[in-house]
Amino acid sequence: MSNFNLQKALSAIDINADWVGLREVKETTTYRVVRDGNPQKNSKNTDHGVMVEVLADGQFSYYGCNNLNHNNIQIAAEKALSQAKAATKNSLFHFTEEARPATKGSFQTSYKKSVDELSAGQLNEIMLKAYNQIKVSDQIVSAHAMAMIIETECKFVSSNGSDLDQNFLMVQSDYSAMANKNDIYQRRTNNHCLQIGMEDFDEDLVLSRAQLVGEQAIELLDAEDCPTEITNL
Repeated sequence: MSNFNLQKALSAIDINADWVGLREVKETTTYRVVRDGNPQKNSKNTDHGVMVEVLADGQFSYYGCNNLNHNNIQIAAEKALSQAKAATKNSLFHFTEEARPATKGSFQTSYKKSVDELSAGQLNEIMLKAYNQIKVSDQIVSAHAMAMIIETECKFVSSNGSDLDQNFLMVQSDYSAMANKNDIYQRRTNNHCLQIGMEDFDEDLVLSRAQLVGEQAIELLDAEDCPTEITNL
């Protein structure tokens, strides 16, 4: 993640609360999209911030900030504390620290191939090949191939000793085809989102999925229509 020390930030918070938690999250999302033979999207966006969680007078409250310095986190903590105290007027339940037991641990998504092992150029080339593979016939009038990579890093510390570190790698792929015959149009897709690595973009695997999408879209053009008659249940 960053060089920001979450534990020091927690220690620097000065409020009169029963319990305080800090959660730092950094999420990077990458898109590679090819539609109808042309690159449609190549982007990489990062969201990064800290959420302060406070327990005071039996009520939890939250406040977030995306400027990672002790002053802003202190302000967020004060606002969370104010909200928690205000909530006591209409509380339905009185919480204690037992609702947030101290927890320590770490998690890392298992994968065979890291994000760094497949460049932007290589992934775009695979998506373009997938598009061409979908075009199994002139009856495929539109096709697209999409890759989305989500890297999420999450750290959590609390005043009662929690210390968690989680790293998730999510990969989403989507291949679709639109087929046309006379006045009939059929659309077929193949997509999923998994906790996996860049092995999901193995070229042979991608091309196999892409071809299946194209073939099934063509098959649907001659499929029987759904029944329209009125029947008894």
